[in-house]
Formats: sequence, C-alpha cells, structure tokens
Amino acid sequence: MILDGNHLAGDAARIAWRAASGRLALVTDALQAAGVGDGRWRLGAVEVEVRDGVARTAGGVLAGSVLTMLEAVRNLVDLGASVEQALDAATRVPARSARRPDLGVLAPGAAADVVVLDDELELRRVLVGGAERVAA
Repeated sequence: MILDGNHLAGDAARIAWRAASGRLALVTDALQAAGVGDGRWRLGAVEVEVRDGVARTAGGVLAGSVLTMLEAVRNLVDLGASVEQALDAATRVPARSARRPDLGVLAPGAAADVVVLDDELELRRVLVGGAERVAA
C-alpha cells in the first residue's frame, strides 16, 4: 500500500488496513525526487513534475510518489496502526512475501541493515551491513 495521501484515499487506506492488518505491506513507488522536494524529474523517458509533494506527468497523470518508507510508517501510525504494526508492514511482511526469512528481522544471521528511530519516529542512525552510515 502506498500511503502518500495521493495513491489511496484515507478512508480506503483505513479499510484496507483493518481488513488486512498483518498481511499488508507498505511500499513507496518512489521517484529519485523522494525526500528532495518540488521540481522537474524524469521517469525513464517521461518528464515528471513534483509540485506540493505530488508527482505528475505533463498530462496530469500520477507518476509515482516522493514518499519515503519512514513517511509511510508514520502515515500508517496516523491511520491507527501501532508503531510495531507499522514497522512490521514496512519490514517483516514484505520480506515474508518475498520468501526472505533473512530480511525484516533482527536476529543472528539476518542482514544487518537497520534504521534506529526515536519515540517520535525520527531517524537517529542507519546501519548497512552492520556499518554506520550517515543518515540523509
């Protein structure tokens, strides 16, 4: 589910979450403009304009999103999911769908790619392969 406020109406997102909690995966459909702001971008051969956080073609067609996964998690919490449920929808559920038991979990032998969030769901640290990276 792309929870950017554009791909799916809030009421539809709430209904989907209530119907499929624990089975619903968050995705972003993000362009390279994600987290950057308004401007003109390319999606393959198509020119896309991001205005007020919405990506559209010249013809007005929705063209991906600028949603980050962290924003998707926050938006799911705003819809009524617990923090744990929202993080699960961003990690474990998609890993399970991809049949990748080594992803989406914090366990010995699992991939050591981790984001550390504070109580307000703000990014504090990023580890890739167990090594610290500068958070953007």
